[in-house]
Amino acid sequence: MKTSFVLCCLTVALSMSFFGCGPGSTAAGATEETTSVSEALTATLPANATDIIISGSVTIGIYRYSAGTAMLKGPPFPPTYIAFVQRTTLNQIPPPSVYQLIVQGSYDRPVVSIAKGADGQLAFAATRKPNMSGSSPTFITLARLDPLTLTTVASSSLAAPRNGTNPPTATIALGSIVFTVPGDLFVTGTKDGSIPGELGLVGGGHFQATYAAFASSTTLGLAPTQVLAW
Repeated sequence: MKTSFVLCCLTVALSMSFFGCGPGSTAAGATEETTSVSEALTATLPANATDIIISGSVTIGIYRYSAGTAMLKGPPFPPTYIAFVQRTTLNQIPPPSVYQLIVQGSYDRPVVSIAKGADGQLAFAATRKPNMSGSSPTFITLARLDPLTLTTVASSSLAAPRNGTNPPTATIALGSIVFTVPGDLFVTGTKDGSIPGELGLVGGGHFQATYAAFASSTTLGLAPTQVLAW
């Protein structure tokens, strides 16, 4: 019994070390609850997904996380697009992958970005155009994901509405997302209109939104801590 207990503890310790995290990290300490949530992951993309594009990846331990987009063949028409995260296990041959859809029903191909934090945190951002009208705006969906289950544990939405009716709507475009060493997240891009609360050249065409302590946040519907425009 004593020998079995020691071997069990050693196996757990080695597994945590191999993933690249300690007891306090995001990827450690999986519970029965998080294991059940992982059933939401799928081994394949939707059957009608085509024109798949991978636009960047990060590696955490034995996993590679990639940001991707795909077009869904109709009907209905016009076609819509999805944005997803692909997780590939690197220590297996052939390396298996699972997917989590983050954005669905976009009438433009999403622009996506993925980033990892210093302690194994994972963030993903994608644009979405929810209406087929040419004048309808896009907005940015931002999510902090659990690296084990790819479920969203913190989220935000960024939009840049324009006051008035000329044009009646405005849009926002994603540049990139980057974690800073303290665990803040910077989101950069371009826009028409103004993000509520922005500072600097209000209404300027470029922005940087800061989310303080995003690496540890578990809040859905976050507002940015600060937005600078120029």
